Amino acid sequence: MRTVAAPAPASGTPAPRPRTRRTRPAAVLAALSAAVLTAVATTAGRPVRAEAPAQRERVELSAREREHLKAGMRAYLESIQGVVEGLARHDFKLIARSAARSGMASVKDISPALALRLPPQFTLMSIDTHERFDALAKEAQEAKESRSKLSVTSKLDDVLRNCTACHAMFRF
Repeated sequence: MRTVAAPAPASGTPAPRPRTRRTRPAAVLAALSAAVLTAVATTAGRPVRAEAPAQRERVELSAREREHLKAGMRAYLESIQGVVEGLARHDFKLIARSAARSGMASVKDISPALALRLPPQFTLMSIDTHERFDALAKEAQEAKESRSKLSVTSKLDDVLRNCTACHAMFRF
C-alpha cells in the first residue's frame, strides 16, 4: 500500500492525516497517458531533447515527491553503472538486466497525481528515457550473439543524452 498526502490545507487549518490507498496500474497508465497527450499537444512536434534554456525551469514539488523522483534518477545511475560494468566485462546479460531495471516497467511506481503535476516536456523526456533503456536492454540481448559492443554503446549514448538534456532544462 502507498501513503498519499491530501492536498495542502488552507493557511491556519491543521494538515489532514495521510490516507492509504492502492495505486492501480490502470490509473497510473491513464494519468501518464493524459500527461503525454498534454505534452504532445503543447510541444507540437518539437524535438524531445530541447536546447538548454538560459535558466533551468524549477519544478515545484513536495519534499516527498522530489525525493521520489531523485530516487528514480539514482536508479538510472545504478542501471548505467551496471551497463558500463557489463561493457567492461563483456557481459551482455548484465547489460540487459541493468538497462531493463530502468525501462518502462519501472513507470508503474509513479503516482498519477505526481505525473500530472510534472511539466509536459519533463514527462515526455522521462518516458523517452525509459523507452531508451528498454531499447538498450534489447540491443544487449541481440548483441550478445555478435559480441559487438558498438551498438550497445550507441544505445547507452542515447540514454545519457536524454539525462544530460533533462538536467540542463530542469531543477528540483
